[in-house]
Amino acid sequence: MKKLLLLAALVLGLFVSCGDSDDSGASTGKRKIARMDIRDASALFIKSGGSRASGGDTLFKITEDGVIKQVTYTDEYGREVTDEYTPLGICIVDDSPYFFVQFADGFYIVNKNTGAVYESPWVGSGEADVRPGVQNGEVKFHNEKTIKADKHGNIYYKKDYQVHKIDFSNPDNVVDKTLTPQSDDVIMYVVSDNGELLYRIYKDDSYFHRLRTTSGRLIPYRVEVDDIWDIGYDYLVFRGFDGNIHVFDRQAIKVIQFNSNDTYSEEKILEDRSIINSVVSLDGYPYLIKLSDRYIAMGVNGLAVVIDSKDRSIMTGIPQDVCGGIKISQLEYNDSYIYCCGQKNGAYSLLRINPYTYESEAVVRDNDYEIYSFVVLDDNTITFNGLRLSDGKTILATIDKNGRVKVLEEYSNYTQITLNRLQ
Repeated sequence: MKKLLLLAALVLGLFVSCGDSDDSGASTGKRKIARMDIRDASALFIKSGGSRASGGDTLFKITEDGVIKQVTYTDEYGREVTDEYTPLGICIVDDSPYFFVQFADGFYIVNKNTGAVYESPWVGSGEADVRPGVQNGEVKFHNEKTIKADKHGNIYYKKDYQVHKIDFSNPDNVVDKTLTPQSDDVIMYVVSDNGELLYRIYKDDSYFHRLRTTSGRLIPYRVEVDDIWDIGYDYLVFRGFDGNIHVFDRQAIKVIQFNSNDTYSEEKILEDRSIINSVVSLDGYPYLIKLSDRYIAMGVNGLAVVIDSKDRSIMTGIPQDVCGGIKISQLEYNDSYIYCCGQKNGAYSLLRINPYTYESEAVVRDNDYEIYSFVVLDDNTITFNGLRLSDGKTILATIDKNGRVKVLEEYSNYTQITLNRLQ
């Protein structure tokens, strides 16, 4: 068990003073970050430029009123840290009060609400990487993260083929725990509300699954698949509305419920194989859309289907085409709309889809922009980075709910950035 170093003012006694004459941060020659100024930030992104960067990248925020600002860092005394920290990637952890920033010299966990910074145990791990396009292990949904959280705010991640838990139950003593045996090469995992695991491993030339209870007991679990190699494309697994782990395999939709005596029970809520097969075959890995009363799976070809609902009154059916044949390159959503960008026959589109009626409309005219990355807020304001096809320039811009585009920055050279919604 390794203690994480909490870099916040409330535990100053754990660290050596960071005065100009001390050796705090001597291993890197830089003062350590205790807090990031993310107040009023709606989104974060990394781009070259900024006062700290000497040819490298800098962390920026987009404020709620659409202003771009460089994120400033302070030490435990509230003094600004001007040393160069080069960010490489950002991971916003779903259902968690924390997110990760990967710098060139290590990883930091940041509280979304306060900006307080925790130094993480990931330094030196080649498997721990949150740069865009880097995926650490298998996932079941296109927008699923390999960093997860339980309902208590604890964070789970995979390092060196093992599942770890960062336990925040005592903020003054945040610890990192290894949950899976060193002999298990974990490929995929999912976490319940209470912290139970279902994980998939490769061992002795075979793939199979295990359950892990919160006390640490390991239980073999069978997932019914058709493919003799069990490559993982023909079943889905996710945490449902009830906080339990749901499994869609070739036999049934099953809910795994863990009992207080370290056992589990299984409830089958649907056994119509024709429907189940159509769902688990959604382009290999579909997107998972979590609304307030239902979960929708949508394939990259625009086929959508409800896979869970709050009271189970809305049940799974045959997938419907809701995008008119557009191949989706990115999908974002709030509780009012699903937003999809992509192209069909060379034409680039950004669609807004009603998740309750599946009616769709164009947000901007087709072929006005090729969108690289975008985020959408609860008020349906969109911020995007993309290519303006009228003049070939890359822009960072917002689109209001009425479709009006406001350019925030314009770049003469190709500049592709990944936007990360913070709120």
